[in-house]
Amino acid sequence: MKTIHEAIADMNPGERFSKPWNSGGWKFATYGGIAVMSPTTDPNTKGNFPPVETVILKADECVSEPITMPTTLPELKHPIKCRECDGEGGLDCNECGQEIQCSECKSSGYSDKGNLGEKFELFDGYYYGLKYVHLLVEFGANVFPEIGEWENTKRLRFVVGDCVGTLLGMTN
Repeated sequence: MKTIHEAIADMNPGERFSKPWNSGGWKFATYGGIAVMSPTTDPNTKGNFPPVETVILKADECVSEPITMPTTLPELKHPIKCRECDGEGGLDCNECGQEIQCSECKSSGYSDKGNLGEKFELFDGYYYGLKYVHLLVEFGANVFPEIGEWENTKRLRFVVGDCVGTLLGMTN
């Protein structure tokens, strides 16, 4: 079974964060509005990675009570319009200007990469990408709403074993 780090890294359509990385005794993975870290004894990974540790609270820093996660969720709709070619199936070559096949969707115009799913109301009028909610339920996360709000969203802190993470909400 995949770890939560690998599952998050697999969501990533870009190359920059295509795999988890290590820094300062922590293993990290991130994609868009979700980030996770866990202790590691592996050496640091070289590269230019975002300082996600500044937005992730450790498990003992969670101040709210955990929320009850749903036991059944709507299915994710597949596939979605390709983000790389905007559903066109092809792109203009940067070198010669001719149209080339989109490598992301294989010219179909549809892809699941980057599919966060529709907005899903998790609690009290706060919305999250359905794909992220599926991930938290799949890994049995304990989920804590953050006290502060940002642009009508509420960040969630989550704990999966020795991993801690944060999930940004979607605007209402």
